[in-house]
Amino acid sequence: NAEAMADLFPGAGPVKTQIIGAITEVKERTAKRIQRDLNNMCKRVITGFRDETDMMLFNLPLAGTTFRSWRYDEVHKRPSASYILPEHLLMPYSAASLDSADRFTVVLNKTSNWIKSKQTTGFYRAADLGPAAQVYNDPITEEKDKIEGRSNSNEPDDHPHKLYEMHIHYYLEEDPYNQSGEPLPYVITVDKDSHETLGIRREWRESDPTCERVRTVIQHKYMPGFGPYGIGLINILGGLTESAT
Repeated sequence: NAEAMADLFPGAGPVKTQIIGAITEVKERTAKRIQRDLNNMCKRVITGFRDETDMMLFNLPLAGTTFRSWRYDEVHKRPSASYILPEHLLMPYSAASLDSADRFTVVLNKTSNWIKSKQTTGFYRAADLGPAAQVYNDPITEEKDKIEGRSNSNEPDDHPHKLYEMHIHYYLEEDPYNQSGEPLPYVITVDKDSHETLGIRREWRESDPTCERVRTVIQHKYMPGFGPYGIGLINILGGLTESAT
């Protein structure tokens, strides 16, 4: 983790540009400007980018798989790079990889204020979700809390809403852009408790005639596994112990 962070975040910044082809004065000025602007973006503008990268690299050899969501933040008007916990991304058992899966779901535990800010900007539709139900910890979270000595002391008003952000190939007959009659990639967000649909968004570029899914969620693997998830040190050690006994 320390070696990776030193390579990814040197003193000059994580971005280094390289000119492909003939080098001209105009290209050199452009490359320096892009490098300067992107380094400023990664170090100062995108809040928590370095800290979340550090946490992601620490978890990668343990869990075997980590995920990151890249998108534009409509509220703060800046790019966003959010670390997704491995247990908060669900893929079908039969999937070979994240990129080739017909569908996968990102579980979002968000407060009412966060959802209202998204509704204000028009990112989510205005829908009354009601009070959030109490979310009980799953076995993975309980084990993590036991290791860190934490306990959930949230009040009822602090309970987050559980949203299912489904990246799915779907045939939406009402979409005027879908003239092929075939399933196309969409992002459909649903609230778990109220069953309200908060948003349906196209996940392909308007200029793309093939309607290929835009990659907004990136997966990192420590070692390849037998399915869509990677294998980490815990899996390896657990497997060796079980085999030995």
